[in-house]
Amino acid sequence: MSDRRQLLMLTQPSSGSSWLCDCMAKALNGGPEGYYREFFNPALCPRDLEPIFSSYFASELVPTHENVLRFAGGKDGEAIRACLRLASRWGVAFTKVTMQPFLAKTFAEEFDVFVLLRREEETFPPSRGRVYSFYNQIYQAYNKAYVSDDPWSVSLSLDRRCRDAHQWMRRSLLEQAEELSLPVLHYETMMGQANSVRHVLQQEPFLSHLDVETAVSEILKTRSAQPRKAWKER
Repeated sequence: MSDRRQLLMLTQPSSGSSWLCDCMAKALNGGPEGYYREFFNPALCPRDLEPIFSSYFASELVPTHENVLRFAGGKDGEAIRACLRLASRWGVAFTKVTMQPFLAKTFAEEFDVFVLLRREEETFPPSRGRVYSFYNQIYQAYNKAYVSDDPWSVSLSLDRRCRDAHQWMRRSLLEQAEELSLPVLHYETMMGQANSVRHVLQQEPFLSHLDVETAVSEILKTRSAQPRKAWKER
């Protein structure tokens, strides 16, 4: 792995990624200031970049949801790669992407990418209503693009539609990770024995970017197995 490449986590909403990234940020070789939570998220990116990123990347904001599928087939690949290169200009050493599960190959051309996954039963019900909103939008877009007029889709519950979208995205991440030989971390492993946590981090790209023992220490010190409070529709 090249020291000039940045580290990037590719994951899904409500995966425990914010907690794990915070732990890893404290172990970054160049210091925690190199971590930018979601640099490519149009709602969280530097203000100057928001007009550009809104055209290519997705967030929990409804107007950008269509970007998840729009570029899945490689459309405008060079424009997206140009966006990715902006991260180094802003001094980003590590970031995460939670809403672009179909662009692993493009990200891997510019970053040292790894994947974080969390089981469906650990993800649902989410603690934020916006997560349901995002997955529901993905379901509608995916259904329109690949399933066409499904007479059963309108009768499915919101929870079922969102779980189906989660499964599609998870499957895509796993398939791309296998194809590109990307390491896959599982949230459940991070909740396991210390030796298990240490074992999965003692590989690339983590060895090139993190002090592994510091990362393990932060994970063990801050993790919590307490169940999340589910979001309730008002």
